[in-house]
Amino acid sequence: MTKKVIEKIKTLESKRAPWNVAPESMSFILRLAEIIGCKNILEIGTYNGYSALKLSLVTNKLITLERDEIFIKEAKENLKIAKNIKIIKGDALKTLKDKVIRNDSYDLIFIDAMKPEYQGYFLIVKKMLSNKGIIIFDNTISHRKKIGETFFKEIKDSNFEINEFSYGDGLIVLSKNKMKFSAKDLKHRYNG
Repeated sequence: MTKKVIEKIKTLESKRAPWNVAPESMSFILRLAEIIGCKNILEIGTYNGYSALKLSLVTNKLITLERDEIFIKEAKENLKIAKNIKIIKGDALKTLKDKVIRNDSYDLIFIDAMKPEYQGYFLIVKKMLSNKGIIIFDNTISHRKKIGETFFKEIKDSNFEINEFSYGDGLIVLSKNKMKFSAKDLKHRYNG
């Protein structure tokens, strides 16, 4: 299975879509997942399944949420080779309230979806995070206006450790247990 997943990832990378997570961001996220020993990942925003495939290599179980019918169709085709990924269709703000998702605890929650809804996602998923867990938001520099200042105020006022990195279009990493991450300490083992 892993060989087929890697082959599919290479195919997607060769046809890189603009909405895919930036390669340097993905490398960084994978390194963080490895450091915390990810067993269970929740992804909000599947798009074509690229990031889910990459993340599936470092976890036992991944649930990814997507609401766009066209993206779901493409993602299902790309993800069918990975047995540890489950794609769920629907608006994440509603789907996150589903018992199957809500009753689980996640080591990593990766959010790369509707930017104006980042605050709503955070308010729901922060309760789903494992004690060692982290929440990662993508595009926090490039889409700051779309995300909205209320999101940034909300996370600042939370009890989470906040780290922002300039990888790709910006990543915010929130940790429950006050873990600090520095780019210097995190050597990338993954290429792209």
